Amino acid sequence: MDFATNVPANLIAYVIRDHANGDSWKNIFVAYNGSSQGRDLEVKGKWIVVADDRRAGVGDLKKAENRIHVEAYSLVIAHTEGP
Repeated sequence: MDFATNVPANLIAYVIRDHANGDSWKNIFVAYNGSSQGRDLEVKGKWIVVADDRRAGVGDLKKAENRIHVEAYSLVIAHTEGP
């Protein structure tokens, strides 16, 4: 697990890499925003968001490229596909 550096105050973000624990998703991005303001995070590559401030599951909610928005007092979970 790699924690993001240079993130805004009250925000924690990390990536679980390389099919950790045999997961089918290649990389998993998790961000928790404890701030009263939404935040944009730079994340390289193409991501599939599966959980946000309104819904959560394993199905695709939306796609993001190089930037993921995390609403106030919420979280985002996204993943990359690949072998």
